[in-house]
Amino acid sequence: MELQTAIDNRQSIRRFKEGTIPDEDIREIIDAARKAPSGHNLQPWYFVAIKDKALKDKIADAMEAKAAEAARIIKEIYVDGTREATDTPFSHGDLPKAATDPDKFMKFTERFISFSRNAPVLILVLSTEPAEVFFADAVMRTEKIPEDFIGQVLYKFNPTMQSIGAAVENMMLKAVELGYGACWQSGPNACWKEVTAVMKEAGFEKEGYTICAYVPMGIPEDDQKSPNKLPLEDVMTIIG
Repeated sequence: MELQTAIDNRQSIRRFKEGTIPDEDIREIIDAARKAPSGHNLQPWYFVAIKDKALKDKIADAMEAKAAEAARIIKEIYVDGTREATDTPFSHGDLPKAATDPDKFMKFTERFISFSRNAPVLILVLSTEPAEVFFADAVMRTEKIPEDFIGQVLYKFNPTMQSIGAAVENMMLKAVELGYGACWQSGPNACWKEVTAVMKEAGFEKEGYTICAYVPMGIPEDDQKSPNKLPLEDVMTIIG
């Protein structure tokens, strides 16, 4: 398959046919991920491919339990009026309906988060802690240091998550080339403590690494629709 074909055919797949992914193909997919560029060549990643149905179910159960806890609080705030909403660092604008309706919130969880229980393979992507960025640190010190200095150094200017993104994209495109479909999930990160605990109970623990992305993968069901992409003219400018 040509690269352009893989790029054009890639879409977020949430429904899978019966059938697993051979270990040889899993190795090829993760091999493509590890060849991605990374800031300072730190290669800040580790990949865990889970085929065991019982373990996938435990992970999904942990996500749904966490969501149920959130749904209870959503009900108290937006339905019962017995609790005040608390601002978070992500608070902005009007909330979608699923964030204020506990039933819709749980349906959203099942459709977009915990559907991974039905994927033949679930790949957990782990990353190291954000790396030190000496250049950004040095440049920022030439200006008035903002209040969120640490936050900017660790996240906005940090190459670690950019590196992880490159690795996951390689993984997704290789999966398409081999005839599989996948979904790049970040929403389950809200449950990282619970999922980490499940993995530890299952006997897996990786010192110095944190789960940062989830990639359910398998043979895609047919006719899955994806939202349209913005036109090229809306997302680019050529200067010169």
